[in-house]
Amino acid sequence: MPAIRNKLDEPLRPYWNKKDLFTTSLMAMLLDTYGPEALKWTPETIEIEIEQDNGIELSQDNFERLMVGIALLTTNNFFVSLPDFAHFCVVLSGHHVPPGQLLLPDADDCAWGITEGLLLSPADENDENLFSQEITAFLGAILDEEGIMTPPDVLRIATRELAGRQRYDFSDDPEMFNAVYDMEKRKTEAINFLIKGRMRGMLSQLLRLPLRTVSHDRVRKFVDKARLSLKGAADLPLVPV
Repeated sequence: MPAIRNKLDEPLRPYWNKKDLFTTSLMAMLLDTYGPEALKWTPETIEIEIEQDNGIELSQDNFERLMVGIALLTTNNFFVSLPDFAHFCVVLSGHHVPPGQLLLPDADDCAWGITEGLLLSPADENDENLFSQEITAFLGAILDEEGIMTPPDVLRIATRELAGRQRYDFSDDPEMFNAVYDMEKRKTEAINFLIKGRMRGMLSQLLRLPLRTVSHDRVRKFVDKARLSLKGAADLPLVPV
């Protein structure tokens, strides 16, 4: 059962309904406030506890991100179920999902979803069988649809059918080949820019959270270390203001 809490001592109260909260930030807040036992609570209990302790009505989007974060920590659905993978990527990318609807992610959504999903649920990224064949084929179809022949590293798990043929189709027309190559290269660079920027934005957001069970110095050291690999990128929010 949830513990009785002092409602006057909730430093995270102003943060719960911020619309630009990353799923990782929401999970840090949940675990900091209620501990790992919260991962076993029902969705209804989590919603009631947060709302009663903070005197708010938790937004549907933030509640949905919390549910995705918990699922990433407690199940392997993200790696084996295509409907769950698609839903998780859309939610992790900050989109509003009307109840009962399934929105399909684009390449940007999948790239960020896999990036943050693996951060919350670490796995061997070199494992070629990390995701089910259905999911990797789905990623391949998205890349083919968007004309991305050389995907960023995070999407190279995709299984492809069209990319090789596209390269062959333009092999006798150097001008057309170069134009297509330049276009898809820009798309790949844009995805890499998005991933690095959102990662920096998420790290900065974590640093601002007044967490109680994790020292600020530890968070600062983690953020500073992670940012070393993200030089040259600007902080990007989850949801553009």
